[in-house]
Amino acid sequence: MNQMDERKLYSRRDFFKLGGSVAAVAAAEGVAQKLGLRMGVGTAEAVQPEAGTQPEPQLDLPPNTYLTSLPDWQLKFFRGVKVEELELYNGPKSTWSLKESGGVFVVPKEYFDGKTGADDEAKEKLKKRLVVRADVARDEVTDRGWGREELKLIQALIPLAIRRCEEFFGPSVWNGLVQMSRPSTKEREVLKNAMYEGVGGAVMGGPFGCLEAVDVGGCDPNNINIVILNSWKVVASGLGITDKDRAMQLFVGYIRNLLAHEVGHVWFGGTQLGTPGELGALDNHSIVYTLGASTILAELARRIIGKQPEELNIGGLSYNDMEKPEMLLWKAFKVRGKEFYADLLKELKVAYGDKNNFATKEISEVANRLFMEVGFKFTYEDLLKSFNTPPDESQIVRREMGNYKYPTERVADDPLNPSGEVCWWEEVKVLAPVPFASPGWFRGPIFPDDDGYYRTYKRIGKGPLKDGPPNKNSLAVATWKKGGGNYGAPTPFPPDLDGVEFLRAKNY
Repeated sequence: MNQMDERKLYSRRDFFKLGGSVAAVAAAEGVAQKLGLRMGVGTAEAVQPEAGTQPEPQLDLPPNTYLTSLPDWQLKFFRGVKVEELELYNGPKSTWSLKESGGVFVVPKEYFDGKTGADDEAKEKLKKRLVVRADVARDEVTDRGWGREELKLIQALIPLAIRRCEEFFGPSVWNGLVQMSRPSTKEREVLKNAMYEGVGGAVMGGPFGCLEAVDVGGCDPNNINIVILNSWKVVASGLGITDKDRAMQLFVGYIRNLLAHEVGHVWFGGTQLGTPGELGALDNHSIVYTLGASTILAELARRIIGKQPEELNIGGLSYNDMEKPEMLLWKAFKVRGKEFYADLLKELKVAYGDKNNFATKEISEVANRLFMEVGFKFTYEDLLKSFNTPPDESQIVRREMGNYKYPTERVADDPLNPSGEVCWWEEVKVLAPVPFASPGWFRGPIFPDDDGYYRTYKRIGKGPLKDGPPNKNSLAVATWKKGGGNYGAPTPFPPDLDGVEFLRAKNY
């Protein structure tokens, strides 16, 4: 089928602005790999509005709908809109009072005398806010859109994605109404063939440029659409899961990550942090990917500091996801309850003006000032250089035994371990977790301690606790578990074994 024939099959809207460059694509990497999908490394390119100008809000409304600033009680009592219908078009009622709702509602046109479009007050509100709404259209024949169960889930998670973007980046670069849709089977195939980053979702149209290979009538610079390609059934099928409840649980983690990623690309725009090719240059796509990954951790952040990965439901994210340089920056600040990228962007604009691209030197100067303000003893460059670097054993602190003794009573009266055997470790602080395949080292928690350093451990042997560590270092740590361990192994009590305790010497 030639290109002109394809144009006859789809309206411009139904084709979801395929003329727009695919500026943002992602899925949770673990899911994507199992689905056989390629993760992308491309960046989003955008043109900023001129300083001092206020662009018209983006108004790509779903067909046969009207956008209004009337409050929900007026819509219900004076217009007769049912609560169920309001929730279908605008998400759960519990989100309506949140600022990310934007103070505007999408409603079917029949409640406004058949008018389509938006009232003036809704347009004014959109000039100051980014508002995202999921398209409620569903076509079973073409598999377009989502089922009601999925739609309710997505509508509920959109405000969380928007809130996460605001926390992560500060104010949105773009304002207006963004429609989130799921294209038909045929449209999805065309999109997949045109994409260069992956097949999870995409930001289409708007000021992201045009992709000549997919010419369907040009780009609309005034509207941005987010398309989400996979449904829970697609995810379940790709993973070989037949249990619906299990599949939906995985889909929640997948879509929570993906929504934040796609909204993040609209929110972040084409901002570039650092000079490409230099240490400290943070790729646009990598930062937004980090935002998506962090949404899974953000809800648990207060509880997970110092906990082991197996205690967390991190949605299939791998250690590698958690240890990228841009994630290390985020996690270091998160232990102080702050958002690194929001603070960084805000201070960069204060120091260097409201521009879109910042040089590595500018990033470094602002980042180091932020590090000093929260009391970190290391620099921005120190943290980045530590990524994927073996621990420096010279940093291990040692202390004579002297009057220090280990609590031997803790390992007494264990019939499975009558000799009170433990595993011995030396502890060292690092700025990034130990790389994989580092013999003799154990990787500590995925979150740093309050000082921004991670704890990691060098194995030095095993033996009875009463004998003390092999090197007589009173700062060595003993690991032990009452009631059993893998006694025949070189590491009978690894720190990640459920129930393992850490025993330290005390000064008697």
